[in-house]
Amino acid sequence: MSDWKTEIEKRVHEAAVVVERAIDRSRDKLGLLPDVEDVEHVQAYCGYATTDQVIVMGRVLANQPARPAEEDDNWWNNLGAMWRRVNSKEVIGAEVVLNYAGVEKTVTSGDEGYYQATFDRVDPGMDAELRGIWSKVRARVPAADRKVENEHAVLTPSAAAKFGIISDMDDTVIHTGATQLLLMMRQTMFGNARLRQPLAGVATFYHALQRGMREGSTTTPINPLFYVSSSPWNLYGLLEEFLRHNDIPLGPLMLRDYGIDENKLIAEKGHRHKLEKAERIIAAYPDLPFVLIGDSGQDDAEIYAEVAHRHGDRIAAVYIRDVDPGNESKHDERVDGFIDNVAETGVPMLRAVDSLAMAEHAAEVGLITHEDVAAVAENVDRDEKIPATVGEAIEEAVENEP
Repeated sequence: MSDWKTEIEKRVHEAAVVVERAIDRSRDKLGLLPDVEDVEHVQAYCGYATTDQVIVMGRVLANQPARPAEEDDNWWNNLGAMWRRVNSKEVIGAEVVLNYAGVEKTVTSGDEGYYQATFDRVDPGMDAELRGIWSKVRARVPAADRKVENEHAVLTPSAAAKFGIISDMDDTVIHTGATQLLLMMRQTMFGNARLRQPLAGVATFYHALQRGMREGSTTTPINPLFYVSSSPWNLYGLLEEFLRHNDIPLGPLMLRDYGIDENKLIAEKGHRHKLEKAERIIAAYPDLPFVLIGDSGQDDAEIYAEVAHRHGDRIAAVYIRDVDPGNESKHDERVDGFIDNVAETGVPMLRAVDSLAMAEHAAEVGLITHEDVAAVAENVDRDEKIPATVGEAIEEAVENEP
């Protein structure tokens, strides 16, 4: 980027920070900003543990989160739930007491109500194969006159892990129509976690990746899975509910910050924030190779190609889901160009029509078993027979618009 463009961005950013602070001061003087006595909810995001640290992040809010979706919710219920998510009331300056394995630490919520803490990792001393990959950190806000607490689930990979997985969300795991703005907006505003459609076979394929090459009745996941998405943090609850409802493995959701502060632009620009987050995850586990999964609709192929060039010996495979299978499009041409570019690194990179194509390749390179491939095939077939969802109905309406 040219120097003058960088300078303009810097000045716009500085002006935005000044304006936001002036608005906050005005709201504070008028008594419109929530304070610690108004705390209603601690949003405890899923954390993760490295070999020596436990890292958690959350948010302190002065309003309750949207309730989980119910089967009979209509579009009005869904719109109201989305408004509650978007209109979050962040509490700045709240003390949050965190407890991990008997160790307490107090942190203070900062801009936009976010807090973060790091602990020295404590090994529970159980057999790695038996305890799975989860531990927890408790969080509470003692200043409130009511009981406000929550619990961070913490992804805690064991020494038995063979590789990690980094996956996009939009049009990789969940059908969003990210390449069609109107469709994506309608699904976001009028859909819910029960109605949002997973990509066929995703659940079985991701469970297989977490188990790895262990055959037989062993089902305990050992390989850590991370989600990197351009969705804003306000949609965290919706995305976590979607994963649970569709039996898709849980993992830390690393979303996009749309706030304003001194250390970033008005929003993390484009999709390049995914590169920084992928780099952070890879650096946190220096002994693990990684499988990268994305889609052809955004910049995943470009980002993952760059990761492959930087860490060729650490990348086991790159899978790019084709958002328009059966049609040769500009998306496909662009992805294929990056595949050719990555070939020199020796990293296998595949544009895949569905989860089955990914699973077949994963079995060939020794990431999952051939029995898993058969299970993914059954899952894909079953998912494709599911009756039309709200997403398909909205898509049909968009296509029929004059």
